[in-house]
Amino acid sequence: MKLTLNIELEETDDANIFVGIQKFHNGKEVDFERVYGFPNDIVARSTLRVALRTVNENLSTPYTPEYDFDTLKPLSKGEKTKMEFKFSPSGTYYRNGDELRLVIQGRYFINSSKIHQPFDYHPSSKGKCIVHASNVNVLLMPVIPVKS
Repeated sequence: MKLTLNIELEETDDANIFVGIQKFHNGKEVDFERVYGFPNDIVARSTLRVALRTVNENLSTPYTPEYDFDTLKPLSKGEKTKMEFKFSPSGTYYRNGDELRLVIQGRYFINSSKIHQPFDYHPSSKGKCIVHASNVNVLLMPVIPVKS
């Protein structure tokens, strides 16, 4: 999966953005166990620091952006930018009526009430992240139909 967002920051020039996909069945969130054995996780997720958003076009495909991570490009005041998020892989079965929820936030998804975090990250400075509604915002998700 790939998510493209058109964002702007206020009162800061850099931020960590966490995006994720949750699955709901009969109105209840379905928890997943990740490959590392963490229980109570979500379907798929991605994280990207705004200042490290540069996509390497030579290594990327239309569905999987690859990042350089070697140049810091903080946003200027009032600047809008396109962010491309590459999600962790997922092979998730959705039944008719199941819900898929896209979550965008400024902190990691799993908190200490669910599991103990084995790592830490440098938190964002205080500020606001604005997601601008536009035709740039797109979630690409491969679908493999299953015959009943």
